[in-house]
Amino acid sequence: MTIRGLDPRHRRRGHERSVGVLPGGADAAVWAVLDQATRRTAAQVVATLDGRDTVVRLARRYADHGTPQRAGHLFEVMHAIGFNRHAARTGSAARAHVLEWAWDGAQNGPVDIVLTDGATKIARVQAKLLGRVAPTAHQISRSEYQGMTRLVAADRLEAVNDLLDRRLTMNPEGTFFADYADARAATSDRLAYDAVHSDPISYHQAQKAAGDPIGWANGQVAGAVARDVAAAGLAGAAAGALIGGLTATAMEAARVRAGQTSAGSAVITSAGCAARAAVRSGAVGGISAGGGRGPRPAGGAAARGGGSLPSVFLKKQADDHTTI
Repeated sequence: MTIRGLDPRHRRRGHERSVGVLPGGADAAVWAVLDQATRRTAAQVVATLDGRDTVVRLARRYADHGTPQRAGHLFEVMHAIGFNRHAARTGSAARAHVLEWAWDGAQNGPVDIVLTDGATKIARVQAKLLGRVAPTAHQISRSEYQGMTRLVAADRLEAVNDLLDRRLTMNPEGTFFADYADARAATSDRLAYDAVHSDPISYHQAQKAAGDPIGWANGQVAGAVARDVAAAGLAGAAAGALIGGLTATAMEAARVRAGQTSAGSAVITSAGCAARAAVRSGAVGGISAGGGRGPRPAGGAAARGGGSLPSVFLKKQADDHTTI
């Protein structure tokens, strides 16, 4: 169906004819709602898909390593994915880059993660995922990490800071006093810049994810896709039947503007097709099996290879999956 005013063939002499879907220019407001609702959720899906690509590489590189070592490398990527997803959600240009997976990155170096805002480097980060508190405090206090953010597991942060506080009651003229003070001031359980941050990750969460890195990454994509579908549903409810089948077109345009990669494009285009057909009329409750409860958590059926993930993604998952 062609709607007059959206087809370039319908023109007046010398200029394009402006005929809206709704009277009084209300269609422009509807399109603005749709665009704002879908642009950033699309960007979140793209950021999560980019992170999943890194996790696939990580799983292959460390397939023969023990879970603790694999967890340490995955810990960095988990935080970067969370930070980048939140940046996309807020429209920030800030991004986290794990240097090991950068084009010229090294596997061993003092800097694990670099935060950037556009072309500007804004922070360097050293991540330590250790089970014991004392070795964690010792490692993050090494002089080579001076001036860097230290990232530790959420369930180790308080104990590590308490230990550093005790060491700061020692002789201020001691050899390592300045290193302890620097570590104490720079240690956190999340990446943060302005209003953008990653979510805290516990030692147990990182170890569990390292048991099946790709399964964990698939769960993240499932959650991002579910949120994208929900956002489209809310926008569709706002627009209602007034825009009908145009919702899908707006969503695809938003994805292009989100700057997705070719790998992400195929997945996003197919993700939630059936659900989107329902949400165009505002039937948001049809998204989840729970009926009106919204998207399932990322660790649900979709993360295990079922649920809301489309068949094209499940095939990609099977093709990429590395047995750990």
